[in-house]
Amino acid sequence: MSLPLGLRLYRTATGVLAPLTGPLLQWRASQGKEDRARLNERFGRTAASRPRGALVWLH
Repeated sequence: MSLPLGLRLYRTATGVLAPLTGPLLQWRASQGKEDRARLNERFGRTAASRPRGALVWLH
């Protein structure tokens, strides 16, 4: 079964544009629009350790 056209377009666009996110965020940080110390958080990498026990994630 083939994916719907909209989903195929979305996946293609995000795949093509993904390599540009790092340079774009670096540029935004140089313009003062992003906190340079927190850029890794934009990619899901954090220095905070995970708390023990159950974890509820809210987004």
